[in-house]
Amino acid sequence: MSRMKGSHHQPDTASRQSQGATVTEEQGRMAAAAGRSWAEQKAERLEGEIPAVDWPDFWQPEWSGKLPFDSSRLDSHGLAALQALANHAAVEQWQELVFARRADEDAEDEEIEMEVDAARLFESVRNSLPDGLRAVRDGERVYLVDYRGTERTITSLPQAVRVIDEWREGRSL
Repeated sequence: MSRMKGSHHQPDTASRQSQGATVTEEQGRMAAAAGRSWAEQKAERLEGEIPAVDWPDFWQPEWSGKLPFDSSRLDSHGLAALQALANHAAVEQWQELVFARRADEDAEDEEIEMEVDAARLFESVRNSLPDGLRAVRDGERVYLVDYRGTERTITSLPQAVRVIDEWREGRSL
């Protein structure tokens, strides 16, 4: 997964021909693109069904599709080389997609958790404030505002108590 997108290794034509295959560079590019497309299509199908955390970690060979060109003129070695190239591209693309989707879901879950924590803090503080202070919640941010419009972000109930006590003692927010 450390490779950059588009940096897929493809053997050159000479090495494929030395294996008895007559495969063109264009066919190699098409096979690699097909493999990446198979992985993207599988990810799109799974995306609506199950969270990415439950997706298989590795590409399954049976998910591979057909090559996107007429392969009837290729000998068995050429066809096998192109299929291997496509499968390799699918494996790499799948790993990138799984990693990216799981990271996105983790970020979404963390954001939701932070908003829930902020809502709890806001509810705990808002009804017990002295005159002249009010609590405001903006997404995952909770802050106190005094009568002058001065704001101070709070992140926990103990911190809120300290800030309120300081404000009562005449110190500003």
